[in-house]
Amino acid sequence: QQLKEQTVREVEAETDYLAVYLVQFANKPLSHQNIMEVRQYCLNEYKQLLVDRANKMQFKFDKLTEELQAKHQWYENLGTHVTNEQEESYLEDVRRLAFQLHALELR
Repeated sequence: QQLKEQTVREVEAETDYLAVYLVQFANKPLSHQNIMEVRQYCLNEYKQLLVDRANKMQFKFDKLTEELQAKHQWYENLGTHVTNEQEESYLEDVRRLAFQLHALELR
């Protein structure tokens, strides 16, 4: 019975996402103000996480767009002097970059 209870506590401890925020209260009863402060802190951290993710995606999107533009410029500069291998490589790169850009747009 004790082993079962310990296992249940371990599982609960693994999924207690608020433990990080509540550790400062050391199992003391929380006032309404404490609860609201913890709630606001959690929301602010989550918002910052979303902003950071969006910034990373935007940075990657900009980088891929620049790379795609450079590929287009390279291909245009070659003009009619393009070998089949170069053209195949170019088309494969463009497809890959277009796919990655599309995936980022969907996110």
